[in-house]
Amino acid sequence: APTIALNGTQGANPNLGCNPTAAQIEDALGTASATDDCDNVTANPTTSNISSNGCFRTQTRTFNAVDLCSNNAEAVVRTVTWKVDITAPVITLNGPQGANPDLGCNPTPQQIEDALGSASASDDCDNVTANPTTSSISNNGCFRTQTRTWNASDLCGNNATAVVRTVTWKEDLVNPVISHTGGVLNGDTTDLGCNPTWPAINAGLGTVSVSDNCDASLTANVQNGSTVSAGCFRYRTRTWNATDDCGNNATTFRHTVRWTSDTIAPVITLSGTQGANPNLGCNPSAQQIEDALGTATVSDGCGNIGATPTTSTVSTNGCFS
Repeated sequence: APTIALNGTQGANPNLGCNPTAAQIEDALGTASATDDCDNVTANPTTSNISSNGCFRTQTRTFNAVDLCSNNAEAVVRTVTWKVDITAPVITLNGPQGANPDLGCNPTPQQIEDALGSASASDDCDNVTANPTTSSISNNGCFRTQTRTWNASDLCGNNATAVVRTVTWKEDLVNPVISHTGGVLNGDTTDLGCNPTWPAINAGLGTVSVSDNCDASLTANVQNGSTVSAGCFRYRTRTWNATDDCGNNATTFRHTVRWTSDTIAPVITLSGTQGANPNLGCNPSAQQIEDALGTATVSDGCGNIGATPTTSTVSTNGCFS
């Protein structure tokens, strides 16, 4: 019988890898030669249809030969295999946080890591993995951003569309600062004098401003205490508090004003028994006149004060003084 030999270097079972062209498949199936000890014979090919198994393909070419005496060669088969995959993997983010989670204020490193999270990759042919690349933390004032990007490639070199998750948060551990617009220090007491009006008291208590390292438009919450009486003195305190967007509390600021409430005049009382208009008779001495003019005392509802005397010159009318 004739003998059949495959032509080419690809052997009997070449694997063409991914997505070969029709010409490459034909070249791989190739040809064969037949020899016979008596006749010139030809290897006749028979090519099967392409067989599919998922993404894998197989095609077979069988060679036969017969000499003129009807001796049949032993058939020789070449089977070509390859993979058809032109579809890129698909990456899906894991977790409920979405693509752009905002973690609020001062998350822990573990919370940031959990938010960046993971992703899964699927492919129509291969088991693929989503490979992460994590950026460094980006700063913009008090705000922070970190990005994790996933890529995946299948065994045929199809690259998935990259998927990105960006995590944002705010870093703020600094308390706001309350400052009095009138330059008053925290805890100071300002004396408003006597009988100020309510507008004067309100102006004396004053206002404050709030500064913060992160939040530009904070407003202090004000609490007005009731007026406290201590004798003729009155006290009123105004208190301010402020909290920034991350819950940092300012040191409470207090300013107290004090004033005297006194609308009653002092009362002067003459000392001695001589009354208001004593008559000293004839020729009193200078000491007797001074003693008769005497002194006076003062009483007041608010303060200890003295009676201040003013003495006229001696007035003369004939023999009378």
